[in-house]
Amino acid sequence: MPNNPLRYIPLDTKIGKKIASGMHASELVLNLTAELSLHTGRNTVIYYSSFPNRSYGDASAVTEWDISGFMRVLTGLDRSMGLDLVMQTPGGDPLAAEGIVEYLQAEFKGDVRVIVPYCAYSAGTLISCAAKSVILGNHSCLGPVDPQLGHIPCYNILKEFDQAREDIIANPNALEYWKLRLGEYYTGIYTQCEDAVALGDELLNIWLHKYMFAGEIGPEVDEKIEKIYRKLNSNNHNHGRHFTYSFCKELGLKVEQLEADPEMHTIVMKLHHALEMFMEEQNMAKLLLNHFGVPAAISIQEQAPQE
Repeated sequence: MPNNPLRYIPLDTKIGKKIASGMHASELVLNLTAELSLHTGRNTVIYYSSFPNRSYGDASAVTEWDISGFMRVLTGLDRSMGLDLVMQTPGGDPLAAEGIVEYLQAEFKGDVRVIVPYCAYSAGTLISCAAKSVILGNHSCLGPVDPQLGHIPCYNILKEFDQAREDIIANPNALEYWKLRLGEYYTGIYTQCEDAVALGDELLNIWLHKYMFAGEIGPEVDEKIEKIYRKLNSNNHNHGRHFTYSFCKELGLKVEQLEADPEMHTIVMKLHHALEMFMEEQNMAKLLLNHFGVPAAISIQEQAPQE
């Protein structure tokens, strides 16, 4: 595991208070997070990335280090109130997503909703599928969860190897071409890609049964869940596809429309814009914050954002 590029700073510490002082947007973020919790009657946790306005690479993504931040922000929360996770992320490590999901579900006994003001891609979609429902606006989206190796889709790598096998069987003279072509890949990459795809199917299948469709049994439910994970974890031609509210609803996911509650819609959109402004002001890669504002964790990225 690479060195942690982030520093998590609790806002209730002397350093944290110094960081928060004088921030125009920080007051908006704190007030709106508390207002959202009052409106829903539920715990609210912000899990926000600087993406897509700025990218700090792994620092903006879902990582193992985020679990430490979640441990901080869940301190003191009344578990009986459930949890609304307000999330924006480009995705990241599916194993980190697995750790986050299992931790949140163990703490809140399945009473977790995800609110996506704008986007929760890849590993963010995995986390969303482990909620009892996902709240999306007309502008919000989830995305494919097909695994990537070095920004190359695993499905593309598998396809190349399969094409090579078929081509060589049909035309043995093509062997030298494919030796050069596939020689760019390291040993074992085909099996690694197969395992990565299988992991996505496994996580989605388990979480959809266990959390989103908890208590629902029968072949129709099994077929619905298989349809969902087969589509999300497939070659969708581009890993950045936008799966909107209407798409997700038609697919069979349990989604709620943010606009159905005008007051909540207003709060969430104000919060989204305040978060973007706050994080840009502070050169921030990622933010974890609960509706009390204390304790909270900020990730400060000291490097310049990636172009």
